[in-house]
Amino acid sequence: MKFNSKKSRSHLSVLIILNIFFIGIFFFDLISNSIQLINGLIYFTFIFFLTIIIWGFFNTSYYIENKYFKYKSGPFYGKIEVSRINTIVKNKTLWSGYKMATATKGLIVKFDNYKEIYISPKSNELFIKEILKLNDKIKIV
Repeated sequence: MKFNSKKSRSHLSVLIILNIFFIGIFFFDLISNSIQLINGLIYFTFIFFLTIIIWGFFNTSYYIENKYFKYKSGPFYGKIEVSRINTIVKNKTLWSGYKMATATKGLIVKFDNYKEIYISPKSNELFIKEILKLNDKIKIV
């Protein structure tokens, strides 16, 4: 089963502001004819990372297939065997760590001893319902 990630307005606002800022600086350099090699490398690096962020924003999803919970956000992906998941914390936001989310108030999935990943499915309740079908020993907090 596929779960799309919810998209927060704050994440989208940050993307729009970054794009406006970058385009403004680029056109200022273009108009003033001060684009040099080092500026080109900086622009290329900025475009590269901005592309990954935008790709992740529009292409983040989660899957529960067979015995695995799979996640994908832009070029980043992975899978966790559902039997390794021990706790899911609802409606929390993980501010540091491994985040495959595009919104706040998602789910913190804890697995193995001390590992955790933050996700933000459109429906936290539906995701929990489906994952509990595969592992009813998961503690919901």
